[in-house]
Amino acid sequence: MFSEILKITPQIDGKDLNKMEKALQGRFTKIAKGFGKGLANILKGGGIAGVALALIDKLLNPLKEVQEAIDRSLSKGDDLATFAAQFNTSAGQLAKVQAMGEASGLDAEGLRMLLVKFQSSISEAQADPNKDTSVRAFAGREDTLEAFFEFIQSLQKLNKNDQMRVQTEVFGERQILKASEFLNADFKELGKTFSRFDSGQLTKAAERLAGMSDLKDRLGAVRNLDDLQAKSGVINSSMIRAQDQSERLNLQKENARIKSYNDLAKISDSVTIIMGYVEQGLALLGKLIGMLTNFLPTVTGAIDRLMKSPMVRGIKGIFGGSDD
Repeated sequence: MFSEILKITPQIDGKDLNKMEKALQGRFTKIAKGFGKGLANILKGGGIAGVALALIDKLLNPLKEVQEAIDRSLSKGDDLATFAAQFNTSAGQLAKVQAMGEASGLDAEGLRMLLVKFQSSISEAQADPNKDTSVRAFAGREDTLEAFFEFIQSLQKLNKNDQMRVQTEVFGERQILKASEFLNADFKELGKTFSRFDSGQLTKAAERLAGMSDLKDRLGAVRNLDDLQAKSGVINSSMIRAQDQSERLNLQKENARIKSYNDLAKISDSVTIIMGYVEQGLALLGKLIGMLTNFLPTVTGAIDRLMKSPMVRGIKGIFGGSDD
């Protein structure tokens, strides 16, 4: 009995390791076979259609992105041409000033708002020659964008107090806060950044995109009228009744869930509490494993020293044991 107890050591021999390895291999093989069968069943049971749809979606996504890029380009070209006409300037010049605004943290819409405010002040100055206004010197200019650009550069020559007074008068306090960096930008330096872009070429590009945008709008308007007539011949009262029935079923399902709200809330709360205990248990288990891992070398060393001690050797000699 003592001999059997004393032969127990915290080690695993070769036979045990072989057994463990074979057992693990068997389990993993079984899991892999089960996974393979499950995957095959999914594909047989209609999963092929799902995979096909996923592949189609992957193929159509780039097409959708290209379509969105086309729409953005057409919209940008159309906006440039439209607002250039409003400010009696070229689309290319407007595009370059917009780029300067973007480089100074002012988007296209913010720039257009400043231009509209400036144009409004010019109109008021022309309507009332006796009105005291800071834009009087720019009244009567044909190109509003050009006049605006000269105006904001002239403001930079004023002291800060006069700058703020004039900017607030023309643009309003809210607008100058948003456009502060742009209004105080180094336009000579910004001009160098965009010097390689020719205004004439930019105008042609914007007007070409604007023309295609107009074509798209016309075709869309015709398409919508065609679809209006087509839909009127396809949609019937039975479809409307079926739709109503479907909506009623959805409402019944929603009402049933509302009635069960308290029970669902209790289940959710219970799950939350249980998961809290599980997390606490896992944390405690982690600490315990850490403690045992740190303590194991000490225990192993103590057992090893005990096995080699004269006392144990003497006991083995009495009962016929050996050191091996």
